[in-house]
Amino acid sequence: LRRCFMKDDDSKRLREQIFADEERLDMVQTEVINFLTELLSTRVSQSIATDAERQLRMSDDLETASDYIAQLLKLDLRMGDHNVTYDETHQQNLLQLHDLTAELVDLVGGLIVNSDNQALLVEIRNHGVRITQAVREFRSSHWNHLAEAHDEPLVSTTYTDMLGAYRKIKEHLVATAETIAAPTI
Repeated sequence: LRRCFMKDDDSKRLREQIFADEERLDMVQTEVINFLTELLSTRVSQSIATDAERQLRMSDDLETASDYIAQLLKLDLRMGDHNVTYDETHQQNLLQLHDLTAELVDLVGGLIVNSDNQALLVEIRNHGVRITQAVREFRSSHWNHLAEAHDEPLVSTTYTDMLGAYRKIKEHLVATAETIAAPTI
């Protein structure tokens, strides 16, 4: 996604790959939901039912995060379609937020591999707080910028929409981590 924002030579192929991956995640989530719903409609033990519900929550959170990733890409494409760009500060803020979010993805991936690592869960929560603080800081800076400059309305709304999408991705990733690390019966 970062490379798409930077408009490198391979960004068109990467955009297509991201959209295709998001569609595959939609299909996988549907399959997971169908399977687990069918499983839960039978007589299963409490521990299996609890685990199935956890899997449903994680599936939903991860797929929703992927929807917001696709939304970020669509917002970026809209900017290009209208031949408008962010100034250097706004662009750097979005890249910084992207990097923080990518780090969170890696941390959650580590928790998937080692779900008993409570220290990693604490790190994920703290990283989520840093993302929230960055979004608040960048939004406040943006409003101050608007008081002094007259940006295209599309630039302003797209920027705040992107900030919101990154925050939503963070929320769903932290929720996934909480579900992964939740004690099982």
